[in-house]
Amino acid sequence: MADRECVQAPDRCPLKVTLCGYCMRQPKATLATVLITSAFVLASCGKSDPELEKQGSRSSSAVENHADNILNSGSAAGRQQLATAIEAAGQLDVSEIDQELERIRQDLIIEHYFQSVYEDAVDDAAVQAHYQDNAEDFQITRVKLAHVLLRLPTEASDEEQLAIATRAQEVSAKLHSGEEFADVAKALSEDEDSALNGGELGWVADGAIDQNVMQVATALDVGEVSTPVKTRYGIHVVKKLAATEQVQRPLSEVRASIRQALRAKAKEVALKQLASAK
Repeated sequence: MADRECVQAPDRCPLKVTLCGYCMRQPKATLATVLITSAFVLASCGKSDPELEKQGSRSSSAVENHADNILNSGSAAGRQQLATAIEAAGQLDVSEIDQELERIRQDLIIEHYFQSVYEDAVDDAAVQAHYQDNAEDFQITRVKLAHVLLRLPTEASDEEQLAIATRAQEVSAKLHSGEEFADVAKALSEDEDSALNGGELGWVADGAIDQNVMQVATALDVGEVSTPVKTRYGIHVVKKLAATEQVQRPLSEVRASIRQALRAKAKEVALKQLASAK
């Protein structure tokens, strides 16, 4: 019936929801209402304008409510009926939708496949076993130290940098001549928090302090004081207070990274298996 012309004058049709050729081409025509009211409209085409206006007015709200009900109800049958009518009306290029659906289908296949792979290979027991079998990978180096810090502003001129470097050498000389580290730190260190405690920073883990300081501190003997060490924070003079330790990180801290590594390994194995099966 899509090619059938309305018996009413097209510019006077009050419904704009019919299956006739004119109404199907109008912007106001909704395919949901086409589906629901086609029988009513075709039966009404022979009526006079007042009768048609009256029926159209009554039906318009009901039609829209019914269409909304179909879309919101979750009814598979209703949505299928509506989609079929839309496609049959020929106003929509469904080829692009078909391509998109195929992409979605492929994505879901891949997602569900690897989800099953991960469930089989990356459970709590696998994480625990990896942690125990690779314990050395989850150790961190820590050192107990104290320092005197002379801050070096990023905007400092060459002359200012030289002056601060000279002061750092003087601090180092005081400490190597036997002056108490805590006294010098309290008097001269510009790290106010640690200065109050004689320069002590306590146990510092690798990664928690500038690498230049960490490398120097781990190489020192216990009780030894370093020469000046420059970092982005300024110039440090460091004292090692206790032997370097290797500390095992608890499983709770590394569980997520282990799980991620196991997932990557499981995915790699699965991809190789798929490739060899071709």
